[in-house]
Amino acid sequence: MRVGAGDRAAGRFLGSLPFAMMAVIAVTDVLAGPGAGFLPLLSLGPAFASLSSSARRTAWIGLAALALCLALAVYDELIGSRQNFLTLLSIGGVTGAAMLASASREGKERELHDIRTVAEVAQRVLLRPVPRRVGPIHAAVSYTSAAARARIGGDLYEVVTTPGGVRIIVGDVQGKGLDAVETAAVVLAAFREAAFDEPDLPSVVLRLEKALGRQLTGEQFVTAVLVEIASERAKARLLNCGHPPPLLLRADGHAEFADPRTWRRRSDWRA
Repeated sequence: MRVGAGDRAAGRFLGSLPFAMMAVIAVTDVLAGPGAGFLPLLSLGPAFASLSSSARRTAWIGLAALALCLALAVYDELIGSRQNFLTLLSIGGVTGAAMLASASREGKERELHDIRTVAEVAQRVLLRPVPRRVGPIHAAVSYTSAAARARIGGDLYEVVTTPGGVRIIVGDVQGKGLDAVETAAVVLAAFREAAFDEPDLPSVVLRLEKALGRQLTGEQFVTAVLVEIASERAKARLLNCGHPPPLLLRADGHAEFADPRTWRRRSDWRA
């Protein structure tokens, strides 16, 4: 899993925040004198550590807070006082709670990472590499998620060479995660079979609808654009099933949306 520069900067900031907080509190206590009562605020160190650190690192930061509290208590001549005892107790209690929070967060992060890994592997298996040349056309694919962290979803594409030409599908399944990947697998499997058997794109869509009718429930839906490029001519036929229109980039650099007649059946693949 690649981590962006923003994530690394945020990680460094959260990692240094506990030490910065304890340093500021220590300096403030020294400048203010023993009567100010800033020592209990040292518990903010392990508390902030639980946001990003492991349970072990949080424990070490808690021990550092206790050591710093004892050193400042000596400086403030509070060793052995009831106030100092309660301060040490509060830092120890906050450290214990922070360790539990860190352990719980780490467990959830591992679980989320495992789920993402499984879904990403499944998605890579489904979205096979597209050859550079398919029949009379050159093909290339660039897969970019709309959100930086939403790399798992139901986006799908496939290019199939048939005796009559090249057939392409680009679509999107509602939702993200394993359920969306499973639905995308149904669409791709049905398309790969129907693209060879059916005489035209509307017939291919009917096959896809039948396959999805056994898969989708409630308000789930799939949108897609299908393209057919015949071998004997350079024209392309498009059929839009509720999907945003594709962008046509011409040789002279002019770009326009290719907005074909929309396929209206079962509310655009809604189950």
